[in-house]
Amino acid sequence: MSPADTPTPDPQAAYVDSTTNPKGTPDHWLAPPKITSPLSYTVAENQTAVATLAASSEQPVTFTKAGGADTLKFALTTAGVLTFVAAPDFETPTDANTDNTYVVDVTATNSHGSDTKTISVKVTDLAGATLGSARDEAT
Repeated sequence: MSPADTPTPDPQAAYVDSTTNPKGTPDHWLAPPKITSPLSYTVAENQTAVATLAASSEQPVTFTKAGGADTLKFALTTAGVLTFVAAPDFETPTDANTDNTYVVDVTATNSHGSDTKTISVKVTDLAGATLGSARDEAT
């Protein structure tokens, strides 16, 4: 048999699909998640809520922190709820470079891979929220 007579193998002939794949497509054709949330947020001081992150995926996604200059300032649930561990104070920034912009790297993972993005959270001043306000000094 000459090389020209050799049949081209069918790339799917030896593939066995996963029984957990509801669409019936080969698992290796499914893409890893892609984080679709904004990469920057602005929040008022004295609160812990930041955002609920999202990712596009055909499979369930798990979120984790992956680092960043201010990673210890944040909590992140596996469902993507990002919060500050302690409410930040605009007048006393505790981020790595004390500019009131906190940075954390987050990763979305499914069984086909992951996507990592850097999230920035700018903390703004809330008028009248300082502990040393004129009302406090008058007493």
